[in-house]
Amino acid sequence: MAQTDEPKSLIDTVNTLLCSDHCRSKLAQLRAHNFNLINDYNSSMTKCIGLRENNKLLTKNVEAQKKDIDLLHKDLNQQQCWVHDYKNKINVKTMELDSVRAELELLTGKYQ
Repeated sequence: MAQTDEPKSLIDTVNTLLCSDHCRSKLAQLRAHNFNLINDYNSSMTKCIGLRENNKLLTKNVEAQKKDIDLLHKDLNQQQCWVHDYKNKINVKTMELDSVRAELELLTGKYQ
């Protein structure tokens, strides 16, 4: 019982073992559906990898901007402290000037 035409691939083996055209057409539909699912999966994975890379870049940008904002906030706080210090110094100097003026008026006898 030697066969002269041996199937050359698994597809040929399955096609020769299936008994009806309905089974063969169903198999062809399932293979096509499986092929489409594999393509969809590969496409989704490619997009997912792209989204992950974009997410990494976005995260790096956000972190860099956060550092910039933190530095700006620190600089702003420092400058506000300087302004507050200068205002205090101006107030002290104004009081000293008023005191010297009052002493001068007392010494010179001028009252305004």
